[in-house]
Amino acid sequence: LFVFQIEFGPVESLGVSIFVGLTANYLLHIAHSYHNSNIKERNVKIQRAVFITGSPILWSAISTIGGSMFLFACRTWLLTELGILICTIIALSLIFSVGFLLALLAYVGPLPILTDDNEHQHLHSCDLMVIIKSRFLRKHTLR
Repeated sequence: LFVFQIEFGPVESLGVSIFVGLTANYLLHIAHSYHNSNIKERNVKIQRAVFITGSPILWSAISTIGGSMFLFACRTWLLTELGILICTIIALSLIFSVGFLLALLAYVGPLPILTDDNEHQHLHSCDLMVIIKSRFLRKHTLR
């Protein structure tokens, strides 16, 4: 809002609840696709997640931005402001989900573990923090 010099008023505060859902949508789809894969290598898991969710996410972003572009022509500033915010949020969400999330998953994404009966089990989000912490500690204790 600061970049566009838009004041944070009552309309914007109502829009925040919508914007939270819009920003998390693409991230959750990619993370869910990555998490449900039983592949043992991170790079292949990422390729599969992008193959499954990449096209729908891209077309969803294009259609949402395309539909919101019509708001730019409105005479009412609130609707124009809403169009600006929606397009910006969708674009940033797409950049973060395709760029930064995939990079994070390539570095520390959880991998399936084998149980005693050779079935795959998925790691949970709390296990991701254990992996990050162990890599951080291992890196700093070797120095």
